[in-house]
Parts: sequence; structure tokens; C-alpha cells
Amino acid sequence: MTPDEARFYAGHSVESDPAGLGELLEALPQDPRSLLNAVAGLILDRAFVGPLQAACPPESADDAESRRIPAMLTRILARGPGSLATARPPEQRLIGACRHYALLACSALRHHGVPRASAWASPPTSSSPSLVTGPAMTSVRIVP
Repeated sequence: MTPDEARFYAGHSVESDPAGLGELLEALPQDPRSLLNAVAGLILDRAFVGPLQAACPPESADDAESRRIPAMLTRILARGPGSLATARPPEQRLIGACRHYALLACSALRHHGVPRASAWASPPTSSSPSLVTGPAMTSVRIVP
């Protein structure tokens, strides 16, 4: 890894920086597999709202426009106060897309001192509502 790459992965980006809400990320697991499951309990891919017949609140209509962690965390807590380690029912989750899963996981890993963390997600591969019980996230990578 070059020095420039190390600097890039050493800290939060504008999007992943939790700002004054970093203490909320303490509740999320440090283990990548457990973290992916926890994130899946906080975010619902918009592709599953219909199949699940989730009665989402009107203010969730523009959740997917949340581009930064503070906005995402604020919305999650507004619908379901409490620890981020506690999964929310589908109606109380942030309605997002694969980038929201990846961003929250990456932010939590960086907060937990995994500075070279990157995460990515893939969109659901079917319309089966059972997929929402597991993470939509497919991979977490720690850059060597």
C-alpha cells in the first residue's frame, strides 16, 4: 500500500464521518460478519418495501437521499430509538439501497479502529422477502 493509499483508508470520508454521533457506533459489533447482520437490521432495501408490504412512514420517502452517516443515524433513531445493536422491524428501518449498507458498515469499522476498511454491497438477487432477514451486504474487505 502506498503512503497515499494508507492516508486515504486511515480516516473517515466526508460521507462516513459520524461527526458528533460516533458514540452510537460503539453498540455495533466489531466482527465483520456480526456487523453485517446488525446493519441489515437497521436498513431495508427499497426493493423489499413492496414485497414485505411494509407500512413505512411518510418521512421515509426520501431516506435514500441520505448521503452521510449523521443523516442516516438521525433517521434510524427517529423511527426506533435505542441501541443500534437492536434490529428494527422493517417499518422502522432506514429505506435505502446497497450504498447505505456499505456506508454504515464502513463507518462502524473505521470507528472501531479498522482504518483500512472498505465495504460494498450488492443489490438483492430476487424479490424474495426472506432475503431481508440476512444482510444485503456481500463483502467487507480490510485492505492490507
